[in-house]
Amino acid sequence: MPHEHIQPREIDDTDFIISGLLGEGGSKTVFDAIINGKRRALAIPNSIDDPDTQAEKWNSVLQEPENAKLLSELGLLTIPEYEIMVTTINGRELPVLSMTPFSDLPFKVFDGKDGTQTYTHGPLSHIEHFSDISSYITGFGADIATLTQSGIVLSRDSISFAALPDGSMRLFFYDLQGMTINDDSVNKDELREDYSKLVVYMLDNIFDYQQLMRFEAQGYDFRKRMNLSQKLQVIAN
Repeated sequence: MPHEHIQPREIDDTDFIISGLLGEGGSKTVFDAIINGKRRALAIPNSIDDPDTQAEKWNSVLQEPENAKLLSELGLLTIPEYEIMVTTINGRELPVLSMTPFSDLPFKVFDGKDGTQTYTHGPLSHIEHFSDISSYITGFGADIATLTQSGIVLSRDSISFAALPDGSMRLFFYDLQGMTINDDSVNKDELREDYSKLVVYMLDNIFDYQQLMRFEAQGYDFRKRMNLSQKLQVIAN
C-alpha cells in the first residue's frame, strides 16, 4: 500500500504512543510520540512515493543522525538526540528516526520555510527600522563561517532560525539528508555568498506581516537586501 496515507494505528509497536501529526514533507512524516516513556518526534517514510523511490529517500534520511552529530561537534545548533529504531509499519519492518522534539529544545525554532508561524509576531518583531537588522545577524555570520570553512553544503530546506533565551539569534539545522561535505571542490567564497543571500531572504519569513510591510515602506528593497547579505558575508569571512 505505498500510496496510502500512513495512520498512527498502522505503526505497530507497544512502546510507541502516537498522539498526533507534527508535519509531513517530501521524504518523511513526523508524529508526536511517547517512546519508552519519553516524548519524541517520530519520523517514518512518507507514503506518497513508489516503494523504490521511498527506499532511496529513506536511506538518505537515515544519514541525518551522523550529519547532525558532525554539525553539533562544530558548535552548530541542530537536533541533539537522534536514534534509529526498527518498528512495523503496514506489516513491514522499517527503520525509523526518534528525535528530540522542537518543544524540548532550550530555544525556539522558527522554520524559515513557513511564514504563518510569525504572521502577527516573530522573534525580531521589536525591530522598528530595517537598518537595525544588521545588529542581529552576527550569530548567523558565525554559523555561515563554520559551514563555509568546513565545506558543508546544505539546501534551503535544511536551514531554520533559533531564537535563544538571551534574545540573540542563530541558525538551526534540520532535514539534513541532503548534506554534503567536499573540502576540495567547493568554492568557499561562492558558498559564503550563497548562504548569506539565502539567509537574508529567508529572514522575510520570520518578520511579522506588519513589520515587513513597514520595512518595505522604509525602502527595504532588493538592493538593501543585497547590502545586508554583503554585510553578512563580511561577518562570515
